[in-house]
Amino acid sequence: MSHQQNSLFRQEAVDNNRNSWTGSVTLFSRMPAFIVALTVITLLTLFISLITFGHYTRRINVGGEVIIYPHPVDIFAGAPGIVEQRFVDVGQRVDKDTPLYQISASQVTQFGDVNKKKIASVRLQLVKSDKIIRALKKNRESILNNIQQQIGTYNDALKQSKIMMTDSLTLTKEMQRALNEYQQYSRSHLITKDQLNNQRYMYQQQKSTYSNLYFQNLSNVLQLVNLRSDLEIKSAEFDEQILKAEAQHENLQRELAEAEIKDRFLVLSPMAGQVESLVVTEGQMVKSGDTLAQVANNSEQAVYSVFWLPDRARPFVKNGDRVNVRFESFPYEKYGQFSGEIISVSTVPASLQELANYKNSPVNGESSHVAAYYKTVVKFARAKPFFQAHKLYITGGMKTSAVFFLERRPLYQWMFSPLYKIQDSVAEHVHE
Repeated sequence: MSHQQNSLFRQEAVDNNRNSWTGSVTLFSRMPAFIVALTVITLLTLFISLITFGHYTRRINVGGEVIIYPHPVDIFAGAPGIVEQRFVDVGQRVDKDTPLYQISASQVTQFGDVNKKKIASVRLQLVKSDKIIRALKKNRESILNNIQQQIGTYNDALKQSKIMMTDSLTLTKEMQRALNEYQQYSRSHLITKDQLNNQRYMYQQQKSTYSNLYFQNLSNVLQLVNLRSDLEIKSAEFDEQILKAEAQHENLQRELAEAEIKDRFLVLSPMAGQVESLVVTEGQMVKSGDTLAQVANNSEQAVYSVFWLPDRARPFVKNGDRVNVRFESFPYEKYGQFSGEIISVSTVPASLQELANYKNSPVNGESSHVAAYYKTVVKFARAKPFFQAHKLYITGGMKTSAVFFLERRPLYQWMFSPLYKIQDSVAEHVHE
């Protein structure tokens, strides 16, 4: 009560003064309301038209690599060693059996070069083997000629014995007729018994002579049979010995070739063509089976690129679709992208073995998850990609990537795609 009496102004006046405006309120606008409304309606119409009639194509970036067709021939190292010399350069034309590399595979110990000593030993054995073969052939020829001479001698003796035996047989028959006549003469008492006995003795001598000639002829025949048999046996024995010696000689030659390969050998081009790549350099250590170079048999090769399409994108890709290809060696920020056409898409996923044959396949990448991948081959619009009228040097194995264009939908479908997922998640069983 005392406080209200001490105040100079009434409380109602103080509250009114505190809540009152210090000035007059004036409302004004720079743009008419109908223009604002028209602008909002126009923007809303454009937005609705855009999401209704506008389309967007989903795309995916897939990695791959360049392949050359016909594919270059890979040349491998036949034995481990060190590359001593290179004879060709990339892009050079070579003929068949042209040397590409010289590789040294020699082993040196405290006792010297092992391979060189082995080569010298094998060569000495080859010299001895040659001498043995020549001696066997000479002995064969000498012994067989000797047997042939004996066969010729016995042939002549057999001919003579046959003539003599024929003459003796004729004489024996004549003496037998004479003896028969003497026996008749004796019965007629025209000759004495001594004369008859003398005729009988002469007949027996002639008969004995004929028997001797007959057995001599038979002996000549048997001797010829034995000599011919000896000729065949000796010939077969010498042929067997010569074959064994020649087989040993061939083994020594093979051993020498292997020793020379272990010492130093040349890697030759298996065909005429162009050197596409040289994998190793001079002084590099290589193992048996390592790739040394690639040679293509056709300078006008077609360039393709192989990509590994994931299974989520496979249903939207078909032959004849266009893709944008980029080369990692030629950054697309400078060189741009290159047009390509899909010429083949596998219908079944690629096997792990097939994926492992490509350096830039998913199984050889950093990803540890191996899904289903489909081999997709893309052909470039031009046989050789160009940049500002300059041909780009493209080789097999170059890393590439491509933009694959998948499904095309209106924008509103992409906007409402989460709703489709919700709808699918709450949907009941599908009845066909």
